[in-house]
Amino acid sequence: AHSLLDAALVPVVTLFTRPHLAMFPFAGIASEEEAGSVLFFKRPGATKIERVAYDAGSRSSLMLLRILLAEEGIHPDWIAMEPNLDKMLALADGALLIGDVALAAAKDPRRLFDLVARWKKLTGMPFVFAVWASRADHPCRSDLTRLFTDASMRGLSRPATIAHVVVPSPTIAA
Repeated sequence: AHSLLDAALVPVVTLFTRPHLAMFPFAGIASEEEAGSVLFFKRPGATKIERVAYDAGSRSSLMLLRILLAEEGIHPDWIAMEPNLDKMLALADGALLIGDVALAAAKDPRRLFDLVARWKKLTGMPFVFAVWASRADHPCRSDLTRLFTDASMRGLSRPATIAHVVVPSPTIAA
């Protein structure tokens, strides 16, 4: 019996807890330098980071921040909250924002660092947030691998075209 779902985009940390899943090569969400949309903020006046608020939808980003802070000897308490920077920093010393909310707050003076930039400085490696994956024993896995690889190669050969379609020129210039 086949499942209704052949493949899914999953947080990369999921692969560590679900060994029956296998990722497809060249298919995921990663960043080599700065993500711009995965940011850590610090409450003004906070001398220590003892409590960090995070968006509950940030599985891989949360794990990345835990690693980055632990590398500095920081092991805070963690609280899941709605992604509202002012509310988060009213209750915590630091806040993790991802996605559109992070992009909107990128120039906020409370921004401390971009997680990918910090990871790159620490390891010299890019960071992978999510991957396309399926069951390792999926009967069509080789066909799906070919589809994902072909789509990735087509996309990587046309980044300007894709960017123009996804974000029209006037928005890019703004």
